[in-house]
Amino acid sequence: MNTITTSPWATRAAIPQALADSVNPAALAALHEVETTFEGHPVYAWPDGAGGVHVVIEDVLLGPVWAQERSWLAFTINYLYPDADTYPHYVRVDLARADGTALVVPFHPGHVFQDMPAIMVSRSSPQRITGLATAARKALSVITFIQNPPAVVAS
Repeated sequence: MNTITTSPWATRAAIPQALADSVNPAALAALHEVETTFEGHPVYAWPDGAGGVHVVIEDVLLGPVWAQERSWLAFTINYLYPDADTYPHYVRVDLARADGTALVVPFHPGHVFQDMPAIMVSRSSPQRITGLATAARKALSVITFIQNPPAVVAS
């Protein structure tokens, strides 16, 4: 595939000064940690209008369980960060298992992230520890879960 395409997220991305001017310092620091953690991946971010920041990590490797090789992973670091969980996360709308079995909980089709159809990946962290459970670590955890989902049991 030699076609060069522009990410739909690239047009939403804010310049660093716009982020600094409108995102709470803790959420902005979390964004910088995400950018560092996912160096080598395009990371797009834009203010959510309430002191938080919407984030998209592109080119995430999904693993052999999935029909698609890669996806984007999206989430919002809200204005209450670090005192609030970074939840939920979203992936491409056409995510499908390679074996053709249906998606099951915690994968929820029919959602939207910032006007983009998406599948929600529900991985809340009710036992999270503020300061330890960072947005970047949560993204890594969700990606690891996606790459190694539980087996689907036939009914």
